Amino acid sequence: MRVRCSQIGQHRGGAQVGSRRRIGNENGIGLGQLLAHRTRSQAQLYYDRGRIPADGGQSHDFALAWGQSRYRVVDSRAAQIVATTPAGTAGAVTVAVTTSGGTATSPAAFTYTSSTPPDPPPAFPPGAPIQVITESGDGRVTVSWAAPASTGSFPISTYQAVVSPGGQSCLVSVPALTCTMTGLTNGTAYTVAVRALSGAGWGALSPSSTPFTPAPVDTSILITGTRGDIRGRPGVIVTGTSTGLAGQQVAPWVKFPGQTSYTQGVVRPTVTAEGDFTWQRRTGKKIYVYFRGVDTDVRSQRIIMPKH
Repeated sequence: MRVRCSQIGQHRGGAQVGSRRRIGNENGIGLGQLLAHRTRSQAQLYYDRGRIPADGGQSHDFALAWGQSRYRVVDSRAAQIVATTPAGTAGAVTVAVTTSGGTATSPAAFTYTSSTPPDPPPAFPPGAPIQVITESGDGRVTVSWAAPASTGSFPISTYQAVVSPGGQSCLVSVPALTCTMTGLTNGTAYTVAVRALSGAGWGALSPSSTPFTPAPVDTSILITGTRGDIRGRPGVIVTGTSTGLAGQQVAPWVKFPGQTSYTQGVVRPTVTAEGDFTWQRRTGKKIYVYFRGVDTDVRSQRIIMPKH
């Protein structure tokens, strides 16, 4: 804890100074080696407040002669004084203590040393991501990449992909290595570059990707059906192939003999990345089935599965 002290002049003002007796190690004032940083020019003194004579038995305030400067300690309940060292990197300073009751130490020289904190090591941002690949669609592009060969001085936290022209971008946090941007103009040629962020800042952008041009994607659904056992009972198994619907849901629409309209099925399969899906239903009846995209107007042909 630092002691609050105020620097005073080199005169003693009206304070009465009584007999000077040495308050040295035998009285517990510990003034040891002082450490001063050149950049801060400060030193710390430690002492035992319980062995400093009190003024009238109550006050432990005292004055410190620190070289050519004097400090008055106005709260000696702590055990530390922060003082300013003389100019220079190392040396000695004359120190003496005078209590408010008039008792003083004999002056003594105490050495101090300098310590220059080392310069922090340089911080390097991450390198540029590599292997930037794009997959464009209707007004959109999905970008993927590989991590840089070097992460620099700190771990990578974020990636940013930026398209040109237009400057649209997307941000993802690690460990993601892909992102999707929408709102692009169909028929316009774009490129994309990726950069990485760490505690040292943004790294360089990767080389631009191969140009890509967003365009509407043709969509289609083609289904086939077979009969088979489903959990021990007769059923219908429908397999489908599609284009332009990867990752989207498709819904079955079914009708049985005697019904006048189709009803949407509850189970909606999701199209795989390869464009495939499978749907099944337990029934031995004749059934009419077709599929339609949940988020699009594309639909398949109708198939008719005869009675089991």
